[in-house]
Amino acid sequence: MSHKRKALVASCFTACIFLCSLLWNTNRSGVRSVVVQGNILVSTDEVLRTASLRDSLSVNDSLDLFSIEQDLKKHPFVKDAVVSIGSNDKVVITIVERKPVALMKDLSMGQDNSSTMFFVDADTVVIPYKAETRQIDVPIVFIRNRSKDIAVALTVIQALQESASDVLQHIVAIQQGRQNEYQLESDNNCTILIGRVESRESIIQKTPLLRSVVELEHNSLGRSLVDNQMVTDIIRHSGKLLADIRFNKRIILSKNS
Repeated sequence: MSHKRKALVASCFTACIFLCSLLWNTNRSGVRSVVVQGNILVSTDEVLRTASLRDSLSVNDSLDLFSIEQDLKKHPFVKDAVVSIGSNDKVVITIVERKPVALMKDLSMGQDNSSTMFFVDADTVVIPYKAETRQIDVPIVFIRNRSKDIAVALTVIQALQESASDVLQHIVAIQQGRQNEYQLESDNNCTILIGRVESRESIIQKTPLLRSVVELEHNSLGRSLVDNQMVTDIIRHSGKLLADIRFNKRIILSKNS
């Protein structure tokens, strides 16, 4: 090997040793970054505040990963949290969020009291409502009896999630009507009477009717009704559209004055 080539190889080797040493010393005596992942509803700043961490730490800072995880799990929107040390001494916080399926409004405690509003997830875990909470697109459920109405609302929501998630996107509210019968409000200002909620299966059976109503709402009403054999009664008045699907294989449409 020529002297020039030996000198070049030696220079490259020395440069590699220098860079590795520099990176090592930076990670050992400098700062370590904190990365938060998996969070959508909870901001990164809020995660760091809950964990009592900054977005960058000294490598000399003592970290109790288990305690940080336990603190994070106390946050109402955090279902699970894992804290680990990644490459370059990076602190990695992985968040599993609770996903609200409905926003509850307890009418038994007053119409204008914001403290009566709360989210629930699919496991019926109550999540406090805050005005600054990021926009969450879920139906609002008006309740008077917490234990009963929450259970009924979740039955309806879970049935639609299972059989007609596209229809559920158009439902903005659920509430109890007369004689323990329930009704839905659509995003097109239509009240849909669904009757008593006996079980998830009873709602799934009404899915074709409910989908037809939603489709009729978002199409030309007059033209669509002609070809829809499930529509047995149409009464036209001025006002809000009312769809009655309490009876199997039958839709009654009317307009409330």
